[in-house]
Amino acid sequence: MNSNTEGEQLKKGAGQSLIPDQPISALDQDLLGRGAFASGLARELKNYRDDSCLVVGLYAPWGAGKSSLLNLLANELAREPETSAPPPVVIRFNPWNFSSLDSLLSMFFHELQVGAGRSEPKLAKTFQRSFQALSFILAAGEISPVGGSIFGALSRLFRKGSEALENRTESLNEFKERINDDLRKLNRRIFVLIDDIDRLDQQSMRFMLRLIRLNADFDRLTYVLAFDRDVVASVLEQEQGVSGSGSDYLEKIVQVGFDIPPAEPEKLNRLFLQSLDNLGYLKDSSEENLIRWIDLRVGGLDNLIRTPRDVVRYVNGLAVNGGIVLDEVNPIDLIGIEAIRTFAPELYSFIRDNRDIMVGTTGGTFRMDDPLTRERLKEQLDEAYSRCRPELQTALREICSQLFPEVANLYGGGSFGSGYFTMWRKSRQICNVDYFPRYFYLRPSDREVSQAEFDAIMRAAGNRAQLRNRFDELAATGKLDNFLKLLGDTAPDVPEENIKPAVLALFDTGDILKVTSLTDNQLLAASGVVNRLLTPLNQQARLSILLEAAESANSLGAIVYFTSLYGKASEREKPLLNESGWNDVRQKLVARINTAAEEMSLARLPHFANVLHRWSEWAPTEDSRRFVKHLTETDDGVLEFLQGMVARTSSTAGRYASKNGWHFPIDGVKEFIDPEVLVEPLQRMKSDRWAEMTDFQREAIDAFFAARSNPHGNA
Repeated sequence: MNSNTEGEQLKKGAGQSLIPDQPISALDQDLLGRGAFASGLARELKNYRDDSCLVVGLYAPWGAGKSSLLNLLANELAREPETSAPPPVVIRFNPWNFSSLDSLLSMFFHELQVGAGRSEPKLAKTFQRSFQALSFILAAGEISPVGGSIFGALSRLFRKGSEALENRTESLNEFKERINDDLRKLNRRIFVLIDDIDRLDQQSMRFMLRLIRLNADFDRLTYVLAFDRDVVASVLEQEQGVSGSGSDYLEKIVQVGFDIPPAEPEKLNRLFLQSLDNLGYLKDSSEENLIRWIDLRVGGLDNLIRTPRDVVRYVNGLAVNGGIVLDEVNPIDLIGIEAIRTFAPELYSFIRDNRDIMVGTTGGTFRMDDPLTRERLKEQLDEAYSRCRPELQTALREICSQLFPEVANLYGGGSFGSGYFTMWRKSRQICNVDYFPRYFYLRPSDREVSQAEFDAIMRAAGNRAQLRNRFDELAATGKLDNFLKLLGDTAPDVPEENIKPAVLALFDTGDILKVTSLTDNQLLAASGVVNRLLTPLNQQARLSILLEAAESANSLGAIVYFTSLYGKASEREKPLLNESGWNDVRQKLVARINTAAEEMSLARLPHFANVLHRWSEWAPTEDSRRFVKHLTETDDGVLEFLQGMVARTSSTAGRYASKNGWHFPIDGVKEFIDPEVLVEPLQRMKSDRWAEMTDFQREAIDAFFAARSNPHGNA
């Protein structure tokens, strides 16, 4: 039986994730305070002294605990009385267990005859024959509650087996009165508790109610029917075809109706918090997360959870999705978005499909504060909210504002500086554009580093060689960009003893870092990470690490780039090194550059163009010019120079597509050599060696001549 649930199952849920959707069965399991109502109702029902049939209705929406209350009521009704009078007979019947009307009819009367016979064993055989005969009569279609055609196919079978039916000479009312005479001989009352009427299909629902009202209204019987009044009234109204007629019809069936008291918000909230504690998602939460949890719960969640079943539905979904993705996301945000998924699936779909609206980005960049854009986005959000249940909309708006600060900003909330975006990414919040997809796909993308993977890499952060190998693997799988973001966010938390190997490993990996454009620059990102790693150290410790990097880092280009970026002490409020320290670093770098130039390997180094310019800046300009002149004296040297100097470019090639190309900085080259000197050997090579050249060599030559024709354009 699919029934409602209450707190005992949550008590038993400690140590497990999923909560069974089962009703409670005893008073000591009652965490919502329904026991007093059940006891009081049982007392009044047992005090009913009239022999006539009584039909009692217990009204509550689905999930509000009707089955649990019926269990408590059954226990109270069956309790031994304080007097010598025998306890009443309690029969439980659930019509939802039967798939056809004929089985529903036969089992209903079977349960009645068993209960009546249990009350007075001497009359058991009499009740068996009488109720069986009545079911045959009704099944024959002669007195069918919903029309003879339903049971016509079974009538021949029942006529063959029913002596009572074949020999019947009395009217139906006379037959029922004879059953009443036997029932009045009982010294106790029979209570029939019927659940889940509101779950039946329309035909079965009407049949069940008419059966009770017209054909099973026997003396000494009390029916207690638990159902959602609105659902049943709506079905009956469709049959009557008159507005309000469904409620009127119910009043003819149910003599006494009660609204089951709703769960007190405080007790329901305690039930919810207990079940959430069992999941352990808030264990070891930071102070910031605990503050966010209180805001999320008080402002939104508490107003979404209204029945015990709401708790079960929500917590079970949270348990499953959290078990998959909890380590990859922020637990508070997961709790919030799971509430939206459970109680407002239409809004959940809107959020999932409209990342740019929710996190404030358009094409991956933060939107401008344009009033027209803001109004258009608000209209879309308002329309999404309007599709949710009206009574939940205020709570859902509050949850969205808590989860998505940019949404709150649309409705007049405060704005946020760039530092917040980094903080949101560090705490893995749903409002960060990088983490947003994980809450819906329940995993990082193929180009993202999982939290487990990141933690494993950082456990090796004390070993330079191991860390360098992991960086190489990340680059090969396309995950390095994402890793650099994560490392930058957590750099202040890296143990001091791991800073040096981490910095050196990044400089070792510098040759594979790509510089595609100003906005797609892994070398710039890695330099920013190094800066954040070094910042907590004192200047002497920073200098020691950077001097070692200048001497031994595998990538000369990476440490040169970093020094050119951060090595101007006078231009920074809090420089990493003083000017003397930077001079020491630059001297070591110049020494390595000179060595590479003497070995004629300098032009083949990644990031050669930047190295050449910094050499000219940090050492006598004649040194770099002399090197370039010597290098370009051969055709192969000219090709090396061109390949080292060209830079990748990207330009639009349609509405959405982009086109990659190469740009030769012809004006910048004039610092080292007259570009016209290169024209003759390049033209000769285009004529004599074009077919044997690599694609990159041909692209570099084309970029040179394009820049020569249009010095201010891109290839």
